[in-house]
Amino acid sequence: MATKTGGRGSSRGSGSAKKKATKKKTTAKKATASKRTAASKAKKTGAAASAATEQGTDWEAVRLAYVNSSMSLTEVAEKMGASSAAVRKRAEREGWAEQRRELSQEVAEKAQAAITEKRAKELEEFNETDLRVARALRAQVARVIQASQRKGDGKKGEDETDAAPILLSAQDLRALAGTAEVAQRMGRLALGANTDNHVHTGKDGETLPAQPVAFYLPDNGRGDNEGA
Repeated sequence: MATKTGGRGSSRGSGSAKKKATKKKTTAKKATASKRTAASKAKKTGAAASAATEQGTDWEAVRLAYVNSSMSLTEVAEKMGASSAAVRKRAEREGWAEQRRELSQEVAEKAQAAITEKRAKELEEFNETDLRVARALRAQVARVIQASQRKGDGKKGEDETDAAPILLSAQDLRALAGTAEVAQRMGRLALGANTDNHVHTGKDGETLPAQPVAFYLPDNGRGDNEGA
């Protein structure tokens, strides 16, 4: 009789333990399900909040802030009060990085064009000045040569031809020739022509024949004057 009673007690204890274990598992499952539900709700709430924030963001202002600067997406998001994740998604979807590169290239090209235009204008002004100097030098050389070739009685009067000719030494002639050459080079360079070409051309581009120039050389009492 005692043995039977003990067996019944053991069976009851085992059944109670099983019930407790089952209840524990059920409680654990409910807790897990509750956690999942809470996480899902939080995710949905966060997504809704993110969507609301994204809808209320001035994305054109955010895009321009990024494209027209060197800031990172995170820095732009912080400055504009937007979500970093939303800014990254929007930037990737709309190609903000490529827009920034294109804008930078466009700005660089415009800056280079402005510099080129400024230099071209300065060069034009510089060449105009050189051309005036070259013309003045050529005119001065021509006046000296004309003065050396004129004939007169040696008396100064109203007519310049009455004055005595200017006597040019060999050194004077070399100086005039050098000045004429410098003037020619300056003028041709200012006009964009080849400075190594000493052939004179007309308006139609045809080569002009060389014109001989006669100079009055002083004989200093050693003989007749000869032209050169």
